[in-house]
Amino acid sequence: MKVLNTLAAILLIVGGLNWGLVAIAEFDLVAEIVGLEFGETNALTRIVYGLVGLSAVYAIGVLVTSRGRSVQPIAAALAVGAIALAAVGGSASASPRAQGTIVETAVASGQFKTLAKLLTNAGLVGTLQKPGPYTVFAPTDAAFKKVPSKTLTALAKNKAKLKAVLLYHVIAGKVPAAKVVKLESAKTVSGRRVSIRVAGSNVFVNDAKVTRPDVMASNGVIHVVNRVLLPPQ
Repeated sequence: MKVLNTLAAILLIVGGLNWGLVAIAEFDLVAEIVGLEFGETNALTRIVYGLVGLSAVYAIGVLVTSRGRSVQPIAAALAVGAIALAAVGGSASASPRAQGTIVETAVASGQFKTLAKLLTNAGLVGTLQKPGPYTVFAPTDAAFKKVPSKTLTALAKNKAKLKAVLLYHVIAGKVPAAKVVKLESAKTVSGRRVSIRVAGSNVFVNDAKVTRPDVMASNGVIHVVNRVLLPPQ
């Protein structure tokens, strides 16, 4: 029993820390450890999340089935922690965050530093601060690391090409995920079209996977992608 209580306590601590990081900084510690991007899951992460949930159920079960002084302190603490986490999670999801513009939302998330820098270099920050609305397929910092350094250097030296590449990630109008999945392609602000396909539960824009859809902003919506979209030559 003590072993189970200890394991449940560890899992709840890990789960509580992870959920706190997700809520505050949009950083998934479990996904990071196994080499995934924010919003992505695999069999291992699903097992971890499932065990965290089971540990909460176990803790509450121990508390409910115990009698009088036989209630073990660690089980009580686990149950209270599980209830608190559920309450915090529920209130966080029920109370939407104040929305900034697309640029403000991207900067605040902390995972689009490269994108924000390039938007500044291309002179597009002001554009994406306008009412729009716009839909942006936003590559993470990890996505930019997949681009050859020669390509990024060349883009940095050519403002026109850099601007064209960045606008290839932007669609005029607000297109939430529910509408994206019904499209086969979409015209970007650059004038070029991106292909869209659905494979099982995944959505791809060209070869980039949407890892987190529907990040709402005051002037549109962001869909996080795991690759940079490069226009065909």
